[in-house]
Amino acid sequence: MLPAWLAIASVFLHLLAAAFWVGGMLFLGIVVVPALRGTPERARMVERIGLLFERAGIGALLLVLLTGLLNLWFRGVRSVEQLWETPVGRMGLLKLGLFLGMVGLSLWHNRVLGKRAVRLLQEAPEHLQTRQLWRWSSWVGRLVLVVSLVLVFLGVLLARGVSLW
Repeated sequence: MLPAWLAIASVFLHLLAAAFWVGGMLFLGIVVVPALRGTPERARMVERIGLLFERAGIGALLLVLLTGLLNLWFRGVRSVEQLWETPVGRMGLLKLGLFLGMVGLSLWHNRVLGKRAVRLLQEAPEHLQTRQLWRWSSWVGRLVLVVSLVLVFLGVLLARGVSLW
C-alpha cells in the first residue's frame, strides 16, 4: 500500500495545476485583453502573452491529466473495467472526456483562431473580418473557460462522493 502523503500530494498538485489554468484564463480575459484594447501594441502583446501562457498551461494540463489518473487510482479505480462499472470511474471518464475536448478546443483556439486573429489585427485592425475573427476567437476562449469550470465542479462532486449516475 502506498503512503497517504502520496495521495495528498497528488490531490494538491492536481488542484494547484487546475487553479493555475483557470486563474490564468480568468486573468487573461478580465485583465490582460481589456488592458490592451485600443493600444498600438495589442496584437504583438496578446500574441506574446498567449504564447507564454500556452507554454506554462501545457505543463499545468499535463500535470492535471497525470494527477487526475493517479487520483482515480487512489480512489480505487484500478482497471479499465472499473471506469465503466463504478460511480467514481464513470465520473472520471466524464471528466477525462471533457478534459480532452477542452484541450482540443484550447489548441484550436491558440494555434488556429488566435494566430489568424493576431495576423489580421496586425495587417488590417479595422477590417470587418478582423473584428469577426477576434470576436469568434474570444467566444471560443470563453467556452474553454466554461468547460474548465465544469471540470472543477465535477471534481468537487467527485471529492464529495456525489455521482451523476
